[in-house]
Amino acid sequence: MEVHFFGKDTLFWFPLGTVLRAMGGIPLDRANPGSSVEQAARGFRVADSYYFAMAPEGTRRHKPYWKTGFYRIALAAGVPVVLAFFDYERRRLGVGPAIDLSGDPERDLERIREFYDSNARPKHGGKMAPVAFDPEARISSQRDVKDSTGETSYAENGRGNSPDQASPTDLPPPDQ
Repeated sequence: MEVHFFGKDTLFWFPLGTVLRAMGGIPLDRANPGSSVEQAARGFRVADSYYFAMAPEGTRRHKPYWKTGFYRIALAAGVPVVLAFFDYERRRLGVGPAIDLSGDPERDLERIREFYDSNARPKHGGKMAPVAFDPEARISSQRDVKDSTGETSYAENGRGNSPDQASPTDLPPPDQ
């Protein structure tokens, strides 16, 4: 299984960048965070099989809420979010259900919150962000995204491109 992940672009220097890319790493341009959603969604559109892992907090530092990137990527690509957990108290880790997002962030976060409340117990609970988005965050409930050509790609067939649109080979390759 080939898994992809974001890493800050400053980590992708030679030779480390070559190793990170070979492991599925995608440089994240933190100066242009909106591009990361489109870049990850494009990966789902062009590949027959694509797994993308990310921490919903989007950082190693404590934050009072989750970042919205994972949610926006899943909506844009028309793919489910698969939950995974570390349960430090019971010394176990696992993968939970695949959740098809409704586009209603509060309803979707409630389902996610219920899963983590019953499965995950962190080592340092006070450092874990609550399952919530920043109240100031704006999330589009539409399941479409503009690709770099300006075309809208709809999430109708689970890969992000509707049957009447260009084939995945007509899309530009992800930035390297």
